[in-house]
Amino acid sequence: MLPDSRPTKYFSLPAFGFLFACLLLTGALVFVTWHNLDREERLMEKFLLSESQTLIRVFEAGARTSMMMEPRGGNLSTLVGETVREETVAYIMIIDEKGQLLAAAGESPELSKLPPVQNVLGATVPLTRTNMTSSGEGVFEVAREFSPLNTKPMHMGMMRR
Repeated sequence: MLPDSRPTKYFSLPAFGFLFACLLLTGALVFVTWHNLDREERLMEKFLLSESQTLIRVFEAGARTSMMMEPRGGNLSTLVGETVREETVAYIMIIDEKGQLLAAAGESPELSKLPPVQNVLGATVPLTRTNMTSSGEGVFEVAREFSPLNTKPMHMGMMRR
């Protein structure tokens, strides 16, 4: 019999250590990246919610101001139309408690695709969701009760100034 002329294959300890370190570093990189993306998404949602609530308060103040001045039709519609000209705003819809559209501008979805008005009116915090437009862009939607009449009493210090 002839001896086997093929060399025996073996796995060296340094090569095994190098592969293990690569796998460990890859796993750590994947975990850190996933964690940062999740954190970034939460920060973006928080920022967009804050910005949308500011816009809602502006509309409420604009409605209050126009009620105090001479009654002119279309002030709210004009404000909505001008605001949608901003490139970061996809659309704005103001709907009454019966589901009737009061003012709208932008690429508005169908009323049937919106959350029911009763859910919005009963919520203590703004309702949010991410939706896609017909062009395929992601839109962060915020729905909150629109109350232009300020029910809080005015502070005396504010009246003097």
